[in-house]
Amino acid sequence: MKTGCLTGIVGGTVLSGLYVGSLYVWRGSWNRNDPRIIRRRFFSVLVIMTLAPVYLWVICSPANLLELWTYMGLRGDHIAEALVLPLLLLVLFYLGPLVVCFRYHTKDYLLNECAHNGWIFARNYIVSPFSEEFVYRACLVPLLKDCFTMNQLIFVTPLFFGISHLHHMYELVQEGVPVLRASIVTLFQMGYTCIFGAYCTFLFLRTGHLASCFVSHAFCNLMGLPDVSLVLHQEGRMRVGILSAFLCGFGLFFYLLGPLTDPAHYGNNFY
Repeated sequence: MKTGCLTGIVGGTVLSGLYVGSLYVWRGSWNRNDPRIIRRRFFSVLVIMTLAPVYLWVICSPANLLELWTYMGLRGDHIAEALVLPLLLLVLFYLGPLVVCFRYHTKDYLLNECAHNGWIFARNYIVSPFSEEFVYRACLVPLLKDCFTMNQLIFVTPLFFGISHLHHMYELVQEGVPVLRASIVTLFQMGYTCIFGAYCTFLFLRTGHLASCFVSHAFCNLMGLPDVSLVLHQEGRMRVGILSAFLCGFGLFFYLLGPLTDPAHYGNNFY
């Protein structure tokens, strides 16, 4: 699969724009948590995800359908490793917050969210993670791979991903949030989504599996940003224990990042 540099960048920009634009084709409530809006947006991203591989086929001219699926990370081989090992890495990264979570049941609200508003739950932890990884990893990486080195791809593709989140500022303003506050919130969100996008692109290039990116994205949406201030709210031995969990978790994550994402574990010789 070969793509010219300009063609890849323009193609990636168009695809990214179509994904975001599809969220705003419906008239009606601007409340993103309105079940009607959520269902309509599910339909929109489903259309984009259906058209995206066709778009990729036309631009990249793969030898056959199998080659296209392979470069998009839609593989069945080594699927267990692709699901378990990246998730294990994130469990280590979130070891401190997980200890707090199990100690104080800080995530119990998720059960209520799932029971009382399944549409929001499905959006946050299933549809959004999968559709975003499908577009910004499975489609953008093949489009841009001939234009940048593998290391450059890790930092370039997240820009499409991060910038795509600027539309949240428009949503916040429509919901009555002051422009300055909406701008600060959105820029902060754009910053950490770029960092997270770089990590997911790294995973995609190392594993060659879209599944790795999806489970990582869903888990990070579930956990949110690691709140180190949780340590300060503890006393005595509990503070020492939770601080140790944070430090050990971060240390093990970075120590095992290379070994657990070794392409040999995933049969990845495509990137």
